[in-house]
Amino acid sequence: MGVTLVLRLFDRGLQSPRVLAGFRGGPTSVGGRAGDCAAARSIAHGNGGRVRWLAPLLCLIAIGVASPATAATWEGLDVNISADWPGCGYGGYFPIRVSINNRGKPRHLDVIFASSYGAVPNVSRSLDVETERVDFSLLVPLVSYDAYGNVRVYVDGTQVSQLSDSVSLPDMRSTDEKGPAVLLISNRDAAWSNFNAGIDNAYGVSSGYSASSGHSYYSPSIAEDHGFLQPELLPEEWQAYTGLDVVAVSEADWDRVSQPARTAILKWVETGGNLLYYDIAAMRGDPDAVDDAQLASLKGRFQLTGAADAAYEWSHWGNGYQRTFLREKLFGRIAVVTVDPFNDFNDSDWQQLLSRIGISRLNWTDRHGFISRTWSRDFMDFLVPSVKGVPVVAFLVLITLFSIVIGPVNYIYLWKRKRLHLLVVTIPLIAFVTSLSLFGYSAIAHGFATRERVRSVTVIDQQANTALTSSRISLYSGLAPSGGMTFSRNSSVLPIWPPDGGFEAGTVDWTNGQHFQSGWLRSRTRTQFFVTTHRDERGRLEITPEPDSLSISNGLEWNLAALMVTDEQGRSYFGTDIAAGDGARLQPISAADTLEMTRRLGVNLPQLPPNYNYTPDWDYRYGPYGSAPQESVSLQTNRVEQTLRSLTRPDGYVAWNAIGKRYFAILDESPEIDDGLDSVQEEASTHILIGYY
Repeated sequence: MGVTLVLRLFDRGLQSPRVLAGFRGGPTSVGGRAGDCAAARSIAHGNGGRVRWLAPLLCLIAIGVASPATAATWEGLDVNISADWPGCGYGGYFPIRVSINNRGKPRHLDVIFASSYGAVPNVSRSLDVETERVDFSLLVPLVSYDAYGNVRVYVDGTQVSQLSDSVSLPDMRSTDEKGPAVLLISNRDAAWSNFNAGIDNAYGVSSGYSASSGHSYYSPSIAEDHGFLQPELLPEEWQAYTGLDVVAVSEADWDRVSQPARTAILKWVETGGNLLYYDIAAMRGDPDAVDDAQLASLKGRFQLTGAADAAYEWSHWGNGYQRTFLREKLFGRIAVVTVDPFNDFNDSDWQQLLSRIGISRLNWTDRHGFISRTWSRDFMDFLVPSVKGVPVVAFLVLITLFSIVIGPVNYIYLWKRKRLHLLVVTIPLIAFVTSLSLFGYSAIAHGFATRERVRSVTVIDQQANTALTSSRISLYSGLAPSGGMTFSRNSSVLPIWPPDGGFEAGTVDWTNGQHFQSGWLRSRTRTQFFVTTHRDERGRLEITPEPDSLSISNGLEWNLAALMVTDEQGRSYFGTDIAAGDGARLQPISAADTLEMTRRLGVNLPQLPPNYNYTPDWDYRYGPYGSAPQESVSLQTNRVEQTLRSLTRPDGYVAWNAIGKRYFAILDESPEIDDGLDSVQEEASTHILIGYY
């Protein structure tokens, strides 16, 4: 796909990495391809004329193949496939953007990303096209080390090789590499040198730094993981941005982004992403004179119109061109810089901006607490309690009895009856009965149903009629459903792998929803996912202030086991056992009530199973440079665990009271968790609800 590969095939005299690097131009820009041509000419002259004949050839090659976007035509059908995208080194969905223009008769198309080798999921989407243009993103969950395959196009059931193409996806990043994955929305690339230096300073690590990191083969480094894309080419699915840490866009380019793509980006921000918005015309003249009215004008651009957004105010720092504003948007953050930081910021300015946003927020592994492309050291602390380990004692007893019966007992019995010829019948018969007994014991012990354990946080913005649910789901299926798992199109589904485990094979079909058809939930195999769902929510709590109390009407679909409501003045009220559709009168919260809430949250905490002693420190299974330490990646930094833990600290309710007009509830049932299954038995789960009214 890239010009580097072509150079390796054609070049015999240019073997240095400096030469090869000279041909990596802009991903989709004309300027990038022109830069490739200039590099080709420079290299040819720089080698004393020995390879002057290569310059025109390399220029043509650069123009033809430097861009990952390819277009092909077949019988009135134009297909453009683009796979240029930063991030996804630790996981998330990689968007392969597909544009189809049908100039002929109506056709049925199947677009499939299929692995060329190794363990990569096959992802497909089927659609019927009239005489029209259709644009969509084929979202590939990056769940393994391998990242290479082919996009195949089938027209009316027949593969058309002229429309298909190979695609190389991002390699898995080492946890030794620091630095955010950044998407710049722009027609051209930016100057990243000061940004990279600011990242070095913010992390306290320089690119050439070498220190002990638990293994002598490694030294910390800064990964320059960034790229740019034109505003008109952005994906319109929010999951496409899940592999990123920062999206940067200027005011002028934001105006060129389509409304569906804007909505997708802002949904991603609400799930925990970071948006950098800069170069604002109205604020550029005198940044120090920016007033509330100008900040209020940004509300419509960022959909800061709900109760959750009204609970937060803009914070700011710096003077003049350094003037920067920051605010929360559910789990994410928006930073506003009045000037263009890529032109006007030095490394110190970038360091301050990145530090204010939060270094931990800029790390994919810190926000999620795991890597969906390799194992997690915390997998074993969240198992379904009723599913015990292998019944070793029972199996040993059965195997011992089997050995005694099939051997000496069987032989002596037939020998005494002078019928040793029946051994050819009794031996397989006894083996069959024993195998059936083992299977029956396992079936009785674990059953055939699917059981799950969940820890979830649901945030509802009643004014905006939206809800966001993030949940860690642990599953065990005695007999996996034949149809696989079907998740909503509004959900991001990231697997959490056990030690010594990982992705083997699986398919995802985006035609109707998000169908994990096979390979994801296997029978009698512990399985975990982290699922984030962004959806519309019309249910609400109706809250009416009364003297020394609050009147509550539960218009939600769930029973509230415990409820705390904070009014506009920061006073908190407490109640328990409020069924869906019922009302209650809450009294001011007491110290005993606070302890009761903390006690309920402390039930069903994740913990390792008894006698578990497998503690892997290293993973030696991927990458050309060996492995990466996993000890620095922990699910304790996941946003669900961070939220739950903040409410169990003694000062948690003090911080809670600082923001008025919101409520916190512990639910005694699942709040529409998207677990991909129709029938499941839930146990030992914790569900909390945070609402803004």
